Amino acid sequence: MKNNQNQLANTDILQNLIEETIAGSLTSVMERMFNQMMFLQREQFLEASPYQRTDDRIGYANGFKPLTVKSGEGKMQLQIPQVRNCEQKFRPSVLECLSRSEKAFRSVLGEMYIKGVSTRKVGKVIESIWPSGVSSGTISNITKELESDLENFRNRKLEKPYQFIWLDAQYEKVRQDGILQSFAVFVAIGVDYKGVREVIGVSGQVSEAEIHWRDFMDSLNLRGLKGVQMIISDAHAGLREAREAIFPATPWQRCFFHLQQNAQSKITNVSQRKEIANDLKNVFSQFSLEDAKSLLKKYVIKWESKSKKLSEWMEEACLESFSYFKFDEKYWKKIRTSNPLERLNREIKRRTRVVSIFPSESSCIRLISAILIENNDNWAGKAYIKNSNQ
Repeated sequence: MKNNQNQLANTDILQNLIEETIAGSLTSVMERMFNQMMFLQREQFLEASPYQRTDDRIGYANGFKPLTVKSGEGKMQLQIPQVRNCEQKFRPSVLECLSRSEKAFRSVLGEMYIKGVSTRKVGKVIESIWPSGVSSGTISNITKELESDLENFRNRKLEKPYQFIWLDAQYEKVRQDGILQSFAVFVAIGVDYKGVREVIGVSGQVSEAEIHWRDFMDSLNLRGLKGVQMIISDAHAGLREAREAIFPATPWQRCFFHLQQNAQSKITNVSQRKEIANDLKNVFSQFSLEDAKSLLKKYVIKWESKSKKLSEWMEEACLESFSYFKFDEKYWKKIRTSNPLERLNREIKRRTRVVSIFPSESSCIRLISAILIENNDNWAGKAYIKNSNQ
C-alpha cells in the first residue's frame, strides 16, 4: 500500500515538474526537483516516512535549512533537510554533486586566469554560461586558492645539484598603494648534471636593486642550491653586485647576446653598428679561448681610432663573455647566452600582456608562478643539454 502511495506521489511530482517546464520556469523546476530528491533521501536515511511509527527508525526529521545556490539558469532556493538523534551525519548526495560542480567550475576559472585571460574577460566568458554572473572579486578569490601549490613550488627544497644556472629579471606593472609601479620579477633556471632544465626560483620586488637580487640569491642557497659550475646572466649592476657577494667563487658568463646590444650603445655613428656587430660575432665564433683573445685584441686596436669609448669597453666587457670556453664545445651554444630565460620571459609576457596592470604584487607573482610551473612540467625529463657529465 505504501509503495503504491509513493508511486502516486512521485507521479504527481513529475506531472507538476513537466507542467512547470512547459511554462518556461526551468529554475523553479530544478529547485523543486533538488528539494524533492533531498526530502526523499532523508526518508531513506531515517528509514521512515514523516510521522511514521517504526522500530527501524534511526533518527528524526528536524526541519529544513535554507541555502541559495547559483545555477546556470539562475538562483535556486534549496531547503536542506535536517535530522536529529542520529549517530551518523546526514548530507544529501545532491549537495555532493553541487560541490563537485562548484569545484570544477572554480578550477576552470583558475585555469583561465593561469592561461593569461584577464579577470574582466573571464567575467564575460562566464556570463555566457552562468547568467547570474560572477564578480571579479569572486574570480580573484578563486585564483588565491591556487596559492598553496604555487608557494610550495617557489619554496621547495632544491635536492639535486645544478651545473649551470641562468638569472634574469623582467618587469610588470602593478598598483601599490594606489600608485602604478614597475615590478621586477626575478627568475632562475637551472640545468642539472643530466642536462634537464628546471625553474628553480621566482620572486618579485618593486625595484631591481642589489639588495633584492641578494635576497633572491640567498633564498636559492637556503633552499639547497649546490654544484653550480657557472652562472649566466646579463651585466645589470644590481645583479652583478649581488652575484659577486653571494657566489664570489662561481664563474660568470656574461650573456653574449646582451653584450652585442650593449656595444651598440657605445657608438654614436649608426652606420658603424653593423660593423661592430660583425666584429663581435667573429670574436665569439673562434674555437679556442686563445684565438678569441687574439682577435679581440686586434679589434680593440682597430676601434681605438674610431671610438675610444667602445674600444676601452670591448677590452674589458668581452673577457666577461669568454667563460664558456672553459667547458666542452658541446655546451657552448647553450651556455654563452641567456636565451633560455629570454624565451621564457617572452612566454610570460604573452600571458601577462592581457592583464596589463596587476592589482597587486601578489596577483602578479601568483600568475607568473603558475606559468612557470606549466613550463617546468613541460621540461621534465627532456634534456636541454645532451651528453652532460653524470
